[in-house]
Amino acid sequence: VYRENWSNGFLDYFKKVKGYELNQYLPILRLDRIIPKLFLSEDYSRIIYDYKHIHSELILNEFFRQFSDYCHKKNVKCRVQPYSAPTDLLKAYGMLDILEIEGFGKRGIGTIYYGNVDPRLASSAAHIYGKKNVSCESFTWLGEHFSVSLENLKREADQIILHGVNQIIYHGYPYSPKFAGSPGWVFYASILANHNNTWWSYIDQLNQYIARNSLISRTTVNVADFAVYIPLHDEWSGKRGIIKKLRIALKESGHLTDFDYINDDRLQNASEIIVKEPTNILKVGTGNYIALVLWNTQYIPLETAKVIEKLYNDGLNIILVGQYPTSSPGLLASTNGEERKVREIFEKIVNEDTDKVIQLDSIKHLDDLYDIKDLQKDFIVTTEIRNKADESKTTKVKYLHQKGKDADFYFVVNELREQIEFDLKLRSVGTLEIWNTITNTQDLMVGNSVISESSVINPFTGSNKSLNLHLQLDAYESRWIVIRKDNRRIRNNKDKKNTRKYSKYSKYSKKYSKIPQRIPNNWKVEFHIKKNEFPKEKRNVIVKENYTLRDWSADKDTKYFSGTAIYTNTFIIDNKWVNRGATIMLDLGRVHEIAEIIINRTHCGTTWYGIHRVNIKDYIKAGKNTIKIRVTNLLLNRVIGYARKFKKWKPDYYFVNITYLPFKPFFMKLLPSGLIGPVKIELVKKIDLD
Repeated sequence: VYRENWSNGFLDYFKKVKGYELNQYLPILRLDRIIPKLFLSEDYSRIIYDYKHIHSELILNEFFRQFSDYCHKKNVKCRVQPYSAPTDLLKAYGMLDILEIEGFGKRGIGTIYYGNVDPRLASSAAHIYGKKNVSCESFTWLGEHFSVSLENLKREADQIILHGVNQIIYHGYPYSPKFAGSPGWVFYASILANHNNTWWSYIDQLNQYIARNSLISRTTVNVADFAVYIPLHDEWSGKRGIIKKLRIALKESGHLTDFDYINDDRLQNASEIIVKEPTNILKVGTGNYIALVLWNTQYIPLETAKVIEKLYNDGLNIILVGQYPTSSPGLLASTNGEERKVREIFEKIVNEDTDKVIQLDSIKHLDDLYDIKDLQKDFIVTTEIRNKADESKTTKVKYLHQKGKDADFYFVVNELREQIEFDLKLRSVGTLEIWNTITNTQDLMVGNSVISESSVINPFTGSNKSLNLHLQLDAYESRWIVIRKDNRRIRNNKDKKNTRKYSKYSKYSKKYSKIPQRIPNNWKVEFHIKKNEFPKEKRNVIVKENYTLRDWSADKDTKYFSGTAIYTNTFIIDNKWVNRGATIMLDLGRVHEIAEIIINRTHCGTTWYGIHRVNIKDYIKAGKNTIKIRVTNLLLNRVIGYARKFKKWKPDYYFVNITYLPFKPFFMKLLPSGLIGPVKIELVKKIDLD
């Protein structure tokens, strides 16, 4: 239905619903494109609104409803990405079983895709229509061919989950037979998530992470404070881009996850007030909202205005940001009294002669969306995350709040490539657990410490209604903060070897030992070149002795190497280090892109995102130790090498770059690769809390 603007019976249906003939106005519609200057006429804008409204209704009734009914008749679930349809997308999503969006481009799901579409429309619809499955076609064109790392995928997966998605679908796995070699058959918009990619043997770590996060999201209910009315009627009445501007305003104000969009359909047919102290709650679907927000909304149907008036009279908090409604959309609304009635409803409950922020019972009128934070204390809503150093600034920390049967779940993500510390003020109290869904372990964190099991939250400040918590996350790290209402203690029995118990709360200082021990920079490195069918390459090993750490692309022998190289070395650990009882960390410095660490023939961890640092205390011994590090880079350098050596590296098929122009690796820059370091061992001191 993308860009379709007409159908059989359109004129008859239009007259039946709108009450007048559209024929005489067809020239002003210019159906190939609506000319903005025509909106300067009030009547013209109202006629164009009526056309777009009928257009939307036909798409909903003649496509989405019929498709959904047909699927259900056949006992199958329907899954659609409806974002290109010029209709009420929330209502369209509400007709589906699996509500799907798409992450597209280098900015991923954060990209404003297909004009005014906000990725949160799908999860909002799921919440207000009571749907369970929110899906995302993920990683489409996340980067140029052969240059997307597992770290890139994790960062995008985190953003997808933050947008309320609980089912991630790869885009995609291109089928490629053995005779096609590597990179083989490649889908033009794909990240090459298949067996030919260098990082394929490690993808299960990412998939397990995605699966755990998706399970938590799917088995809990989203918590959002505000129901934000989507100004669809203003958009159709000539205020082009107002929905896009609303999305930007919400994002810039920090309201990424504490709101859901809501439409006329759910307000008119599914909203109810739950009387609750100290503020009443608007219940729609699975959502429970403390306030309804209208942002620069001029046009609103009379029936919706009546519902809002009733909600107001029943005690719901109504927030009007900027312009408040003064009109009803459509040509006949200006003559049949609907416009006047809408204006009277809102003039009755809003005093226009006020300052910037006014409060009339449960109505609040603001100039800017950012000012909602000033009213949150009135609604017993706390700022979930704030910057410790400067509370006036937002951090690069994002969160998602979910609620289970007996616990609150907060998914917290560090978006920066550096370690950060920040304060959390959470509206929940109970037993605290910290879940690491990368390692599938539970940690309780006090200050900067990690304790292996749950504990009652007596070390934290707060009240009987909220909890203050100080947290530290490494680069691109995420955690689930779980606050249970009871005092059950859940131990991690799956991997006892990687847990550590302390007799009392402790924390690690930022200060390491004065002289961190560096591993000698004379490595043995083996570059393993795999056999390839197309282009033809024999199995080979390039061995480098007394190798100093550097970028592979700086050496003529290895600059076009893509795959896994094995670094081998030895180091000496002082007996005092082993017996101090502190943590001993292996810091690899710069790594491109994945490092698998083996010490004394024991695997002790794989690092593939953020800061490449591993706790090795349980794997070292006093005296001489051996270390082996398997380092894997990305595939692009090999493809560049094929192109510069004039080797045909792919079969003939449609293949373009990220800008849909011919893909020419010959002219591309080599990616940094390998273990660059410096590699050092650091003693992290333990300091007891007072």
